[in-house]
Amino acid sequence: MRFLKVPYIGNISAGVPREIGREVTQEYLFPSDVIGPKKNVLCARVKGNSMTVFGIRDQEFILLAKTRRVKKGDVVVAKVKDKYTIKPYQATDDHIILASSNVHIKDKRENITILGKVFNTYKTPEPAKTDAINTARLNKVLVGAAEEVLKELPARSIDLVVTSPPYDKIRDYHGFDLDLHTIGQELFRVLKDGSVVAMVIQDQTKNFGKSLTSFRTIIDWCDTIGFKLFETVIYRKYGAEGAWWNKRFRVDHEYIPIFLKGDRPAYFNKEELKIPSKHGGKTMRGGGTRLTNGKRIDTRRMIINAKKCRGTVWEYLTAGDGTRLKHKHPATFPDRLPVDFIKCFCPQDGIVLDPMCGSGTTLLAAKELGRKYIGIDISQKYCDLASRRLGEESTNQKLPLAS
Repeated sequence: MRFLKVPYIGNISAGVPREIGREVTQEYLFPSDVIGPKKNVLCARVKGNSMTVFGIRDQEFILLAKTRRVKKGDVVVAKVKDKYTIKPYQATDDHIILASSNVHIKDKRENITILGKVFNTYKTPEPAKTDAINTARLNKVLVGAAEEVLKELPARSIDLVVTSPPYDKIRDYHGFDLDLHTIGQELFRVLKDGSVVAMVIQDQTKNFGKSLTSFRTIIDWCDTIGFKLFETVIYRKYGAEGAWWNKRFRVDHEYIPIFLKGDRPAYFNKEELKIPSKHGGKTMRGGGTRLTNGKRIDTRRMIINAKKCRGTVWEYLTAGDGTRLKHKHPATFPDRLPVDFIKCFCPQDGIVLDPMCGSGTTLLAAKELGRKYIGIDISQKYCDLASRRLGEESTNQKLPLAS
């Protein structure tokens, strides 16, 4: 019997809509005759008993075809605002109705998104195994061109990449060249579905014009290689006070495009990235935002949470960051930066990769946070530097691991 791998989206509530319950497993194996000729198939585990009358029981797996074209009576997985449920579908001109034996939801069409139509159930599929990395390569710094060393790693084996390429030859890297397109192809191959690449990058200014390397890379990796651009974070730098540039603005930011392989992140824990609210604990009146349809929500009294979700501008100190040993490398990023990405996107048993590891800051963060890691750099000098930092600094808890 032939088995097919099906991406797993999480636990779906059969009752009141809830957030999707995430698990580390990303794919399950289903017999091909259970799926049939359908394409773009997803699976999920059902939580709750309100769909038993439709033959869908608690803890069973459902198979759904990704589509928004459904008709009355179809059982669908739907997103209701920011939460998810599985229900039979009905509709009026202005509303969508999702109703099971004990839950009835009626809401405006713009508030409900259909993820797919359920076409089969299955009791206990086997998790699909990911290709294992030779343990001799784990927790090591490997010397060589990134695009060549990456070819030696198995497909779907890496959970997170945090890196910064030596873009635009701004720094002296001993004459080595960089092929970002081929590196992107290999990273896409070695990443597990649902994994991300966080790339710290900027553009050289020459003759009063930007090189656009960051933008070209984003378009190439998305349009040609197959990544999604999950988000672009702005890394705001705090450098030397009192600096004055005569011919252009002081550049106090870098871009961090976050490239996603697959439909959605397999692991996403932004609790670790919350920041203090300016008015936390106060009761204030507000929330009167304008919706995309032009309507405005009435203001209301609310208690402000002590912490809030981080936005897309991440601030890091650069002055005084890191050790003297770290700064033997000509281009480093803040110690805290990879810590934040690892906590957010890498499960506890995951593997972190930096294919252009430089001074080893990403590797050191992974080691301190209990993740496995692989570093690659074409320069033996920088590989030695990263290895030395891993040996000397990790035992001294140099990195700022707390939020």
